[in-house]
Amino acid sequence: MQNENIDEAFNQSVKHMNQGENEIAPGILKSINEADCTTQEKGTVYFNMAACQCRIGDDESAANSLKKAIEFQPELSSAVYEDGDLAEIYDDTKFSVLFNEPHNTDTNTDTDTGAEAEEKMDNTLVVWEVKSVDGSVREYSDEDVIVQELISNNIKLDSECRHIDKKEKERDKNDTKWEKVSNSLLKSNLKFQILFEPVWVHTLKGAGYGILSGILLWLFSGILYYSIYEHKPGSMIVFSILFYMFLSSRLPAFIRRIIGSSLTMLAIVLYMQGYDFSFKDISEGLVALVGALAGGAIAGVFPGMIIGTLTGFIRQDNLIKPPSSIPENFMKIAVKGILIPLILFSGMISLYITYEPVLIEFIQNQ
Repeated sequence: MQNENIDEAFNQSVKHMNQGENEIAPGILKSINEADCTTQEKGTVYFNMAACQCRIGDDESAANSLKKAIEFQPELSSAVYEDGDLAEIYDDTKFSVLFNEPHNTDTNTDTDTGAEAEEKMDNTLVVWEVKSVDGSVREYSDEDVIVQELISNNIKLDSECRHIDKKEKERDKNDTKWEKVSNSLLKSNLKFQILFEPVWVHTLKGAGYGILSGILLWLFSGILYYSIYEHKPGSMIVFSILFYMFLSSRLPAFIRRIIGSSLTMLAIVLYMQGYDFSFKDISEGLVALVGALAGGAIAGVFPGMIIGTLTGFIRQDNLIKPPSSIPENFMKIAVKGILIPLILFSGMISLYITYEPVLIEFIQNQ
């Protein structure tokens, strides 16, 4: 296989991403027949696949692809830093559970062939086994390949499948029950489910983004409240630290360092100026954080579901669908994704407007 063929596959995957067909872009690279590739070319394929997956926000798959790329071609560990997003993933994951061992910087890989490296990686994966029409069993360990198989109808909804954890060597496969693809594999990952239920998956994603957005807005308003309105620097510091801890796993490393050092310096300055942090500050900050997590999640989930559902209705005709897919029930989705969230959100706003003044008066009288 020639390098220009790899480049062409990468260009095709980028083209699909630009057209909004993000689910199949990495699968194009995975479809390359690795038997025709040299070890160096395999490294390039997986490196480009990691770049694709990073662009569509699938950081976990990008980290796995990046690991395989570096196993095949160790010198790519330096090329990672030419791409800011990949560098961030590499820095955040090279010592994490995704990278089961610290990255080996030794470039002498003569004793570890590409096939051995791939076998080593595959032994750590959770796989799906699917029965074909002829009764044979096929094993899948790559999500992008499963997506391609669903699109091409090689995996049918009424086929039988089961989930196997290859890390549990002693496990008896016979103890794992076979289930319909539509009841197990399809429901296990939104990447699979979106092929058959695009609008509902957008509803679920909207709910998730709505919860996160609501929590962040509520937390930010809490910081402003304690720093400007109530003038309680102790509660503000405690609240901000808890806020930072909540965000720490979702922020790039350099932003975590900036926020963490800034909060530390602010606490030191306040202490040197004579401010004494009390137990009341800690309790107020903790109670405010719990309220922000609960209130923000409730306030954000319903608008998120509505926006996600509307987005799904708009985008559904532009998404790739397998031949066996059937149209979703419009009325059912509209009721679950728009009408019910709208009623609940309206009721929540009405209760807040009605009882918020009473609650404030009660607190002030204590």
